[in-house]
Formats: sequence, C-alpha cells, structure tokens
Amino acid sequence: MRMSISNILTIIRALGSFLLFALFYLYHEQNAVWAMKVSLPLFIIFSLTDYIDGMLARLWKQETVFGRIADPFVDKILVCGSFIFLAPIKDSFITPWVIIIIIGREFLVSGLRSYLEGKGLPFGALFWGKAKVASQYTAIGWLIFYIAYLKHEAFQQSFTIFCIYAVSIITALSAIAYVYRAIKLLKGTDLV
Repeated sequence: MRMSISNILTIIRALGSFLLFALFYLYHEQNAVWAMKVSLPLFIIFSLTDYIDGMLARLWKQETVFGRIADPFVDKILVCGSFIFLAPIKDSFITPWVIIIIIGREFLVSGLRSYLEGKGLPFGALFWGKAKVASQYTAIGWLIFYIAYLKHEAFQQSFTIFCIYAVSIITALSAIAYVYRAIKLLKGTDLV
C-alpha cells in the first residue's frame, strides 16, 4: 500500500507531538529555555500540517480511511498533550479545569460523532469546531512564545491569562454547539 502525502504528514505530526512533549518536559524539569525556543517553530510546523494534510487529501482526492481516523486522533494528541505537558509549568496559567474542559469536550464530541455516524446520520465539522481548533493552536503557540521569551512582562502575562480563558470558553461553546446539533439530528428519530 502506498502512503499519500496527507497520511505521511499526519504520521509526522504524531511523532512530532511526542518530541514536543519531551521538550516541554525538559523545560519543566531543567528550566531549559532552549527547549521552549526549539519547540515554538516545531509546534507551528506541526499545527500547520493539520491544515495542509486535509487540504491536500481533498485537493488530490486522496481521502483514506486511515486519514479519516488518524488525523483527528493525532490532532487530539497534539492539542491535549500540549496542554497537559504545559500545565505544570508555573507561568502557563493552565489550571486543571482548563484541561478538563478541553479533554471533556473531545470525549463528548467524539462519542456523539461515533454514535450518530454509526446510525447513518452525518455529523461533520461545524464552525465552532474549526474555531476551537484555531483558538487552541493559537493559545498553545502564544503560550510557548510567552514562556520562551516574555514571561516577565506584565502585559503579556495578562494576555496569556486572557488566551487561556478564551480557549476554554470557545472550547465549551464548541461542545454546546455539537450537543445542540446532535439533539436536532436525533429529534424525529427513534434513536433517543
């Protein structure tokens, strides 16, 4: 079986996620600022592959079962893992409830999608899902930049806290939007 470029990008993002987690861990354990500085361009590259792999798969009509399953799974590893590994860092301002909102939303929407699509009901991406991903990638990228370069600046500290709250709110709104859509899809069926 020949691998498409889209699937190769997904695999690179998966492996790269674990490299990022190791760099975050190095910073936390050894205060290795270089690790955060190296992780910033890597995170940007890996997050961009999320957009590029899907675009290429659609453009070249190379959508595969592997890609349909692996791509969202790897996205969750990159985002959830980044928040988990950044949380112990003092200047990240990531609290346990932020992680619960993010991971809880992923479980909820993945469960709804599995159930509804298993019943033949389409449950594709919504605007709020795309906004959630964009806000999470932006917040993580900013957080890495802040920790590596700016953590002693008062304005940037306030902006970082704002980003964490904003991503939490957008993630929660995304969950609400998907639950609302699921309820609408299930009305009029005997699946409830």
